[in-house]
Amino acid sequence: MQSADSPACAAPVVEVDKKERREEEDGRKQAEKTKTVLGLTQIEAVILSAHTIVRFFLQSSDFAVPVLLATLDPSSLLAPALFGLCTRAAKFLLSPSLGAWMDRRTRKQGLRVGLLMQVVGSVTACLSFLTLALFLPDTSETGAGQEGEGGVGGSGMLFSTPTTAMASVFLLIGGSIDALGNVVITVAIECDWVTLLVPKPRLPTVNAWFQRMDLAMEIAGPAAVGAAIAVATTRTAIAGVIVAVYVCTVVSLVFQYAVMSRLLVKFPSLMKRKVDEKEKSKNPLHGFVKGWTILLHHKGGVWIVVGAMVMIWITVLSPHNVLLTAYLTEQGMEAWSLAIFRGVGAGFGVASTIMAPLLIKKMQPDRSSLLFLWSESCILLLSIPCFLIATSPFMLEKMGIDETINATTAFAFPPQAPLATAMALIFLLFLILARFGVYGFSVSQRVILQELTSEATRLQVFGAEKSLTSLASLLVFLAGVILNDTTLFTPLIYVSTGAVFVGAILISVWRLRYGAYYASLTAGAHDEDKELKGVEEEDEAEKDGEREGDGEAGKEASV
Repeated sequence: MQSADSPACAAPVVEVDKKERREEEDGRKQAEKTKTVLGLTQIEAVILSAHTIVRFFLQSSDFAVPVLLATLDPSSLLAPALFGLCTRAAKFLLSPSLGAWMDRRTRKQGLRVGLLMQVVGSVTACLSFLTLALFLPDTSETGAGQEGEGGVGGSGMLFSTPTTAMASVFLLIGGSIDALGNVVITVAIECDWVTLLVPKPRLPTVNAWFQRMDLAMEIAGPAAVGAAIAVATTRTAIAGVIVAVYVCTVVSLVFQYAVMSRLLVKFPSLMKRKVDEKEKSKNPLHGFVKGWTILLHHKGGVWIVVGAMVMIWITVLSPHNVLLTAYLTEQGMEAWSLAIFRGVGAGFGVASTIMAPLLIKKMQPDRSSLLFLWSESCILLLSIPCFLIATSPFMLEKMGIDETINATTAFAFPPQAPLATAMALIFLLFLILARFGVYGFSVSQRVILQELTSEATRLQVFGAEKSLTSLASLLVFLAGVILNDTTLFTPLIYVSTGAVFVGAILISVWRLRYGAYYASLTAGAHDEDKELKGVEEEDEAEKDGEREGDGEAGKEASV
């Protein structure tokens, strides 16, 4: 008696899989014939559109939460700090377990759980905000910074009464659940679904579009919410804006689920996942351990590629970094100057995502990743002397500005010190130019991981990566809390530049050690695509022959 794994039993299954694959490839080929205005196929445009709508409202809520917390309790930074700490800690601790759990379930189950987590988290946070807005005393009447109800003042009014304290705790819980649900949806769609639905030669282009739209929504979402909050003059009106944002977020999530569910129906192979039934019953702790184990022992040096990405997250040298923004503000940089700096940085980031796929296509992802990361390292290294010259005591003394004037540093661009002002501007320009390497490497690195990982381990690897990048941002956040003096900002610049150099060294070591393996792996994938394309051409030739035969038979019949 033959086993289920024997060739005789496996042959019919293979034939069925090939037939389904050909049918799905015919569907993809038909979709690729109809291009959208932006050069994307229908499938790519649908996935990207749903993702962009959700990302707009998620970025809006991320911006609105600290604004409302500061409005509710301007006397303390405790609540915003705890909110950021809890969400990042949750992603660090649970992302590997979520990735392992998703690899043991069908894609539809993962989609449902991610949607449910984000809906529950959004509703919980929304109700918590409403409770805080109703029960907290209005600081506009008592005066910001004075002791409110409960007599806590600077220690945090959000925890002054049992009701507000409970609402604050539920806000932290809801925000953490929402963040974890976002990890599930993001990893599932961007790292798994796209890999299966998009042809390999188009992966750099589609990944770049995801990066581009994420960056665009990072600007558009906060801008829209900021305008709405500016119009809302009262605390109740601001709370109404937050509620509206959360409601729209839930609606957009349901829309995204509907879109992805239709794709599941259109492409039945997405419903199938190779799942080990023994692994299916393991507990979450096992998933956490296995996620790290798979990352460290995966073929192709995956842990090195992930480590390089983690290094570029250990930085304060980004136009959108909170610590850099706070430092420049304290050093006298005007709000309009900061807005221009952030806007130009975002615009250059979008431009880099347009150029990155072209370089990746010409140089391949492994070589282009070296170019992107080493270029960023060299640019940041050049920025350090500019920063030191602009902020040196000698330059500050040469400015000769009265201490009573706010503009006491080069970042206020004083006309009395043209050299220091020039160095400060060049420093900021270097940070903007470094965005090219950051976003270019992000696109290359994702393509490399998508090609190195298999369907059975992809989500666990990307889940572990999300965990490590969350840890990196958490460490930067904690460093800013500890080194809160502006005179200690220079060591943070050294650490940020050094971390990028470590990432460049890691990706160089990976290419030297695993470059041949990656080349052979991608060559096999391209050969498989060519084989499938040859089969499709043979089918087309057979169809053409049948049409010609039918045409000749028709002519004979008419004669």
